[in-house]
Amino acid sequence: MNKYDLYQIKQSFIKLNRKSEKERNLFLLNLIKSLKKNKEKIIRANNKDLDIASKNGLSSAFLDRLKFQESEFLNTISQVKATIHLKSGIGEILEKRNLLNGTVLKKVSVPIGIILVIFESRPEVVIDVISLCIKSGNAIILK
Repeated sequence: MNKYDLYQIKQSFIKLNRKSEKERNLFLLNLIKSLKKNKEKIIRANNKDLDIASKNGLSSAFLDRLKFQESEFLNTISQVKATIHLKSGIGEILEKRNLLNGTVLKKVSVPIGIILVIFESRPEVVIDVISLCIKSGNAIILK
């Protein structure tokens, strides 16, 4: 990853934080539509991945984690729907204090910024993490 990539990720974070919760939820609704539209393609691609992994002698535990069939697909859709119904908490005042000199201190919930997630052989992680990061206003790097 070079400086340009990091710059682009930072710009994505800034653009995302200009979006309202309603707009972020709309993104998640469109994500669900796109997943449903491409369901068969996704499952076919996963079957190819499973075949290759099996032929390469990867463990049954690895194959179980890699599996993304009908039940995993439906669970992922359900998780995205559940995320839509969560409150993002962005901008929420967690604590407020008036100091003796008249200054008002506020502890406000804000996005972390850019989150790096490293994972292996769990296709549903991509959608789960993207959904949570979009909802919470964070950019993400997946590895």
